[in-house]
Amino acid sequence: MKKIWAAIVLALAACAGPLAQRRDGASAAASDAWRALVDGKPDEAARAFEARLATAPDDVLARFGRATLAYDHGDGPRALDDYTAVLVAAAKAGDADPTATLVAPVAAARALALDDEVGPSRRARDEAALLALPDGDTLPWQARLELARLAEHVARRAGDAAMLEREAVRRGCARQVVDAGTLGPLAHLDLDRRASPLSHAAGTPVLATGCRLSVSARDGRPAAERLRAAVDVPGGTYDLVLDYDGDARLAIDDAAPLHHGSETRFGPRVSAFALALAAGHHEIELRLATQGGRADVALLMLPRAPGTVVHFETARDMPAHATLLTGAPAPSALDDALDDYARAFVANRTGDVDDALTRAARLAGRRTFAPGLTLAALISRDDPTRPAGFTRDSARGLLRAALAVDGADARAWQTLAAVELEDEHVREAIDDAQAAARAAPAWWAPELVLAHALRARGLEWDADRALDRAAAKGGPPPDAPCALTEALLRRADDERALATKTRL
Repeated sequence: MKKIWAAIVLALAACAGPLAQRRDGASAAASDAWRALVDGKPDEAARAFEARLATAPDDVLARFGRATLAYDHGDGPRALDDYTAVLVAAAKAGDADPTATLVAPVAAARALALDDEVGPSRRARDEAALLALPDGDTLPWQARLELARLAEHVARRAGDAAMLEREAVRRGCARQVVDAGTLGPLAHLDLDRRASPLSHAAGTPVLATGCRLSVSARDGRPAAERLRAAVDVPGGTYDLVLDYDGDARLAIDDAAPLHHGSETRFGPRVSAFALALAAGHHEIELRLATQGGRADVALLMLPRAPGTVVHFETARDMPAHATLLTGAPAPSALDDALDDYARAFVANRTGDVDDALTRAARLAGRRTFAPGLTLAALISRDDPTRPAGFTRDSARGLLRAALAVDGADARAWQTLAAVELEDEHVREAIDDAQAAARAAPAWWAPELVLAHALRARGLEWDADRALDRAAAKGGPPPDAPCALTEALLRRADDERALATKTRL
């Protein structure tokens, strides 16, 4: 009997071996393709991604890798399709796939950026798929914030006030917020000033459109402003997200204040706090260090349980209990380059300058990883800690390093042309824009940059020809991308071409 059982175990092991190898080999195929991209072999990586997706279309890493190449090479429609597919797959996988959790915020932000790069008929399918993704913890909060921004962008572009309100409520945006007065004229120091308890009857409603709250300074001077909101939720775990480009404090149910931003360093612009909330009513106090004029802020309560509805309401007595949770460590990718690429992008997107610059420096050290060098150049170009001339010089060097690895990186060529235009190096900008157009012949954006550069040099006829080529590539209105239609409209306005202006 022992011999029989031993034979059965050996037979099962023999069967499981090939299955495990196939699973490992299937996963390794995408990893090997990504490694080829990191090692400076974009053509080999592109073929490997295509081969992997032909047999496993739901492979997140392969789909993300192909989307990254398409994005950098100026193929906006394919990149938008692939980033949408990444988010759909990530929503299905949830926490079971660390790679999906890691790259989902990048895919969501890139999808938002590409939404205006393609025409209305081309983006309609992807918008429908993205806006229909289920709520809950299947996507990280950064991706859900980007999807909320996308929903607001789509509603504003369509002028659909009902959709704007509906999406704001669905995505947990604060709607009923009250201005409870000024804490003091010292914008940063008065944030932590002791104040009397909030009166539920006091205050004026803050203007809310979509997820955006507009707070107006009373005398146009810097001050510490005090806002109040209330929310009614089922018991569970939530992410309280604050999007504000400044110093702020958040307190819920009179607990110790949570700090956002800093007066001594840059960023982060977006903060998220994990909270365990008891079922019922909760009071939220938000203190903002405003610089005068108007402050724009977004406050979201994102439930982690699918199907949970958050209701922002009028403040009242007897709030329930809230507990601040220690954030769980974010999942790490098996590949260090992928980890740095995704986290650097997210840090730059959320305004966490220190983390973004640290990771950009690591990406800059990978001299064969063209997408990483391009991303490091974008982060360096936006660096608020250095003078603009220094940041442009750094970005210029990193973009040229990326192009030395992958000359077909049309987006790097286009960004380099924009950097040269900012430095008033018009001749170099013209050369770079023409190189971008050669690298991506079907992409309209390089021709638009070329038109700006030619016009800056006084070559009006050549600039008009470049704009005509951009229009031919982008498609006729109203199916043309918005930026292209606006450029054509400006030209028609300058030329007093009333018939063309009316048509546009």
